Amino acid sequence: MRIGEFVKRVKTTKDTVRHYENMELLNPDMVGTRRQYTEKEILEFQVITELKSFGFSLNDIQLIFQLKLAYGCGNQQMVHQLFAQLASHLEVVKKEEIEIKRRRILLEDELKQLEKLL
Repeated sequence: MRIGEFVKRVKTTKDTVRHYENMELLNPDMVGTRRQYTEKEILEFQVITELKSFGFSLNDIQLIFQLKLAYGCGNQQMVHQLFAQLASHLEVVKKEEIEIKRRRILLEDELKQLEKLL
């Protein structure tokens, strides 16, 4: 499929697709002078979207994709490195969650104090 159909199927923009191609996250085959997108690119785009929803940056995702290319999908070393990256990311998210809860409690206390004045 051509890029127009691809962006409709994955609900994105041509600029996003081109950016992902520049980062080598998407690598469609060339047919003549045109890129040909397949189910492989759709699956890769869905992986990118899912990793972004977990809070990974595009640079993190790029590293994961590079590991996949270097070691092959399912390779033990790649899995270990991915596990370490995910564990590190989880710790960051947990710290952010603690900070958000702390801020929520402060806001609730402020609201209670203001409510007493009403």
